Amino acid sequence: MAGRSLTLVLAVVAGACSGPSGRGGDAGGGGRAGDAERLYQEGLSWARKAETAPLPPPPPTASGVGQNPARLAAPEFKPEELRALESFEKALAAQPDHAEANLALADLLAPHAIRRYAAELQARESAARSRPRRGDPASDAPVATPAPVIAVDASPARVIRAYEAAVQANPGRTPVDRLIAFAVRVGRLDAAESGHQELLRRVKESAEPYAL
Repeated sequence: MAGRSLTLVLAVVAGACSGPSGRGGDAGGGGRAGDAERLYQEGLSWARKAETAPLPPPPPTASGVGQNPARLAAPEFKPEELRALESFEKALAAQPDHAEANLALADLLAPHAIRRYAAELQARESAARSRPRRGDPASDAPVATPAPVIAVDASPARVIRAYEAAVQANPGRTPVDRLIAFAVRVGRLDAAESGHQELLRRVKESAEPYAL
């Protein structure tokens, strides 16, 4: 009797030790996926609020004297955009292959990347036009100092990586179309060509990808 009781106790202890640990991996994976989806939905909510939120005002000057507020640049990102970006980044940290979070992050950063790219092009063109020619007197005009911006990586390279991750995780056409459109806007024709090739593989019954 005592032997059977001891055997039963050992069996119960062994089951208690092995049961939760066996479910732990599944629960952990499901928990991470659940967290990623929750954070993605949270980011979508902030992104929608950002669409109608007012632009942030320019920062106050240090002295407040002799400065024209109209000449000060407003912050590049709305607070709602920053909250959305934070949520999308956390979602991707929990689940890097979350297709919707990658696509949403790319869509959020794309307009900023396009504006930065256009501003850089304009600055280079202006610098080329204002470069003194041989024989021209040197200009003493002060060089304008750009307004400080929040250090957010909104580079074309980051946006393209996010679109490409969405393409890999989503077999549909939407992320491919958005990758191509963005890549063309920022002069990344290599990424646009890669997107067109992917579109040919995904849309086989239509001549449209060939026309594009």
